[in-house]
Amino acid sequence: MKKGDLAIKAVSIVLFAAICCYLGAYLYNSWKNPFRTTVAVPYAAQDGLNVEGIVVRNETVLTSSSDIVDIVAMEGEHIAAGEIIAQIYDSTERLNAATQIRLDEQQIQQLEQLLVLKESGAEVKDMDEDVRKGIRELVFSVNRKDLSGLDEKTTELQTLLFGQGSDAGEISQRIGQLQSEAYSLRMQYGTESREIRVETAGLFCATVDSFESIGPEALEDMSLNELQTLLAQEETSPSDAIGKIIHDINWYYVFAVGDEQAIYFEDCLRAGEKVTLMFGKYYAGTLDMEIERIGDSEDGKKIIVLSCSKAMTDTMDMRKQQADVVIEHYEGIRVPKDAVHVDDDGQTYVYTVTGVQAERKDISILYQVEDLYIVENDLEDPSALRVGDEIVVSAKNLYDGKIIK
Repeated sequence: MKKGDLAIKAVSIVLFAAICCYLGAYLYNSWKNPFRTTVAVPYAAQDGLNVEGIVVRNETVLTSSSDIVDIVAMEGEHIAAGEIIAQIYDSTERLNAATQIRLDEQQIQQLEQLLVLKESGAEVKDMDEDVRKGIRELVFSVNRKDLSGLDEKTTELQTLLFGQGSDAGEISQRIGQLQSEAYSLRMQYGTESREIRVETAGLFCATVDSFESIGPEALEDMSLNELQTLLAQEETSPSDAIGKIIHDINWYYVFAVGDEQAIYFEDCLRAGEKVTLMFGKYYAGTLDMEIERIGDSEDGKKIIVLSCSKAMTDTMDMRKQQADVVIEHYEGIRVPKDAVHVDDDGQTYVYTVTGVQAERKDISILYQVEDLYIVENDLEDPSALRVGDEIVVSAKNLYDGKIIK
């Protein structure tokens, strides 16, 4: 073997040994001195009170003794006084025919509108947005188990999907087919029916739960025992009910809290403020509700009555409902609990990675959520923690200015 080959082999062995030593030392140091970081991100949380109460509205139940009723009013539709909300038929065959005729006429109207768009050369993306909106509404109705108007929503979506892949000639042909079908059904089954009309205007709701007789006037002197009895009562729908009319835009939420918790509402009332509530799946955001009444103490509890004039159509199906009362709202920067240190003076701080060094940044904790803190986002102080900073979560022997990279 040549001397040059021996030298190369020796250098290779030395390099390999050096690399192994370096990796070994790195792994040992990582084990002895674990180093983890996270990025500072904005965060918000609420501190609140969970309550269970009852929604109260001014409602009138609509009834019919007939078994064959076709509801023509849509959920959440505003019905004028004297307007038709349902039709009664003397046979199931006539009911089915009337339903199909209505769906055919709905589809004809929609296809005629699509035909105008096609002939005018409207962009397909406009129809795409309508399809996406139709799908969202259908999914929303199914998730809420709201089957009222499901046929109409499905028909509308089918029409849009048909219109997307069809030209003007195919749409015209489909309109003719539907017109012929509706005409044949009228000739075969007729259109005779008895009509159900509403006496007073309001919003139509198909859900009836036997709580409709409890109107806003009952809240003026409702006792704690009466509220507890209502909360224990089952929601049932009378066999002859076909829906209800909600008359006012104002609706109410009544619940009970302990005397100590009631202080919060009394403070808001004195300050003339409204209370913020979250109703979960029924309403995605928050609702500001006005305090109408704080009852006297009964068995260590007080009744609270709140009112609201918003989101009626979104909350029409609510009756016995849990809600979160937002007492405080916190917004700031999210910091893991493990990253926070406290000095001898009680000042809380974290270390961030600045260049190749650790930098101490004092923080002010606003709120704790499980294993993290929400800290103040101080935009005035140039040395304060900022969104986007790299926070050191764990490391050994940290100090301000230490070289860590």
